Amino acid sequence: MAAEIFVKELFMSQQIDIADKKNKTRFIVEQVESLPSPLDHFKNNDEAELLVQPLSPVVCGLKNEKGNYVFKSPEDNRYEEILYLNWEEKCRAVFRKDKAVNLMENAFIQIAFLKNPPKSRLIKIKADIVAETKIRDCSS
Repeated sequence: MAAEIFVKELFMSQQIDIADKKNKTRFIVEQVESLPSPLDHFKNNDEAELLVQPLSPVVCGLKNEKGNYVFKSPEDNRYEEILYLNWEEKCRAVFRKDKAVNLMENAFIQIAFLKNPPKSRLIKIKADIVAETKIRDCSS
């Protein structure tokens, strides 16, 4: 609870600028809320089936020998495995390490596209400057 209050106070009324050489947009944080975990009501060994729909495009990639990400599409036969590993890392970041391990050890992920097959697009972050980063996402 203390961490939740701290985070809310930290971000309230903060200004966020998103810009490149051509465009700039300024956002003011007006509301910060924490959502309950959909897993809170399950006991340690309960089985659960969750249908999760991402709110933003999904990015899935592996680092190559140069340390750069090679982004994968859902058609890649390693996509589910890479997505699972990424989810496992996020669980470790959110939950205690031991709880994340317990959560993931029996997890089974199946990817299903509900309406349309995903389309790939290339997004530029910090466009047209030295720090430009390109990310390939897939979204429906």
